[in-house]
Amino acid sequence: MANKYDMLQAVSAKKLDWSFNVWVARLWVVPQREDQNSISTIEMVLCDYEGNRIQASVPRSLSKDFIYVIKEGEMYCMKNFIVGCNNLWIKSTQHSHRLIFLQRTTVMHVFEPTFPFKQFDFTSIGQICEADIIHENQLIDVIAEVIGKETPRELMTKNGKDSKRLVLLLEDIDKNTISCTLFGELVDRISPFLERESSEPLIVVFQLFRPRIYKGNRSIQSSFYASNIHINPPILEVNEFKKKLLAFGSSESQRISHISSRVYHSPIEELSKRLVPVKRIEDVLNSTDGGVLWILGSIVALDVGKDDWFYAACIVCQKKAKPIGDHFSCDFCVKEGVPVSLRYRLKAYVTDGSGSLCVVIWENEAKSIVGMEAKTVRAKCQEDNSNNYPSDLDVILDKKMLFKINIKANNITGTDVVYNVTRICDDHDTIKKFTHELDEDSGSESVNETITINSLRSSNKRLSSEIIQQVAVDLDKDRYPQASATKVLKRKDKKIKD
Repeated sequence: MANKYDMLQAVSAKKLDWSFNVWVARLWVVPQREDQNSISTIEMVLCDYEGNRIQASVPRSLSKDFIYVIKEGEMYCMKNFIVGCNNLWIKSTQHSHRLIFLQRTTVMHVFEPTFPFKQFDFTSIGQICEADIIHENQLIDVIAEVIGKETPRELMTKNGKDSKRLVLLLEDIDKNTISCTLFGELVDRISPFLERESSEPLIVVFQLFRPRIYKGNRSIQSSFYASNIHINPPILEVNEFKKKLLAFGSSESQRISHISSRVYHSPIEELSKRLVPVKRIEDVLNSTDGGVLWILGSIVALDVGKDDWFYAACIVCQKKAKPIGDHFSCDFCVKEGVPVSLRYRLKAYVTDGSGSLCVVIWENEAKSIVGMEAKTVRAKCQEDNSNNYPSDLDVILDKKMLFKINIKANNITGTDVVYNVTRICDDHDTIKKFTHELDEDSGSESVNETITINSLRSSNKRLSSEIIQQVAVDLDKDRYPQASATKVLKRKDKKIKD
């Protein structure tokens, strides 16, 4: 077989005449956004003799040629592909490339399979809970027993279609638990099994689900069209799962309990319970791990102009809307003439004495700091002919608080030096507590607003863009020698003094 067929691991863009003998582990159709009844692409996950996996895509122009030819769970001999980078935002495999069908691609059904079908590549709940980094764009397969459920909720998609949402509580054979959110038709498929009276445990394979981390809690959820569920499937892994339950004395399924909605922790509670770590900015800049954490620092400057501290958002999806003449369009909702509201987008610099970060503070957090809605601030400055941002925003400068930020892969590689703020905490006692703890950890006293708005501006003048850029360049030289003036921000042994 090694001489007759190529292995998926060897795939590269060096040739087109590839020949594979593969199973179709998963197949799904992606509809067009403008017309849900029309095909945009056909996607599939292919698996070869060695267990390697790769995603393959059939473009819209060829969808009619293959829609009825290829079926999930069957083996095929496939030849001739374009090889592209696996640069999809949501990835169904870890392969660095993906296959793209072309006119020369041939598909032949293999009626007598030459090697066993391994449909899933399992990740355990324990691995999800203990992983240092959660790759939220990498889909995974999980096997677990359903032990809890919430009441299904009706919702409306961004395309205006009615849908459903259901949260389950899952448990693996090692008693690790995790929540799982299902959307759409997956809710309808599993609901009858949740209400039944049966002594058999409800074992489900969650195929191509997305791992998530939100406010320190880890979970999995279905991802649009790629995800699938297999309820008590007759496969080796499920049989082994049931045998282990029997070995542990769990011969009968525990009753699937009703669980309440996810507990919401306030910022103060989250910090006091240490559900999410608090780090110094220097630790963030040196981090090689993604995820969420808190930092303690002061806002020392705003990097905004007269009209870029806010955006017009579609009131349906809250995404940025585009002005077209006298109305707005929303690409996400695929609609024109959408009603909009003004929402904050404040780009600011935060420092704690160990380093500095450029952050974006969004609507809810910005509104709580400024004390006014964006539309109110905008209305007050409509008659101002200057090119500066509204003076009402100066209220956030020199504020010391805790910021919860999300470290993304682009932040780690340095391709994006702006960090999104997801929550804030300005409680005096909490700030005092963590100021003391961070000082003890670092073995030195924190720099008390080493760079402050008062030390960098002249009387009655806000920071000019030139000062902001120079501060960014000076503080960033050691970390990103090629950084632009808007990239920040790390200090080694130097401080900027009054």
